[in-house]
Amino acid sequence: MRNTDNDKIEVGSDVIATIVAGAIKRVPGVYGMHGSIVNDVMDMLGKQQYRKGVLVEPLDNRSVNIDVHIVVEFLSNVPSIAQSVQKEIKEYVEKLSSVKVNEVRVFIDDIVKL
Repeated sequence: MRNTDNDKIEVGSDVIATIVAGAIKRVPGVYGMHGSIVNDVMDMLGKQQYRKGVLVEPLDNRSVNIDVHIVVEFLSNVPSIAQSVQKEIKEYVEKLSSVKVNEVRVFIDDIVKL
């Protein structure tokens, strides 16, 4: 998704989703990512889906929107965690892939009591 003078470098959505998953793991208060029922079945079969709960929407050859579905720890400050997730994803993706992040939408799907 980045062009140079004579070469074209493309970063796939799966690569960006993996970077997003890594960024989310860096945020305190996030218990994990929340995927679909398909992801849950894959987990039970021992096929880990590192990118579950992440949707990357390419806007053009240089930018993306990202949706993430997460589970937070009980008694955590949910708005603060959501903002931290947005900031971490934007910085991490742009630094590691040179792809511009237009928008990060965070969905809190559950709270887990530890």
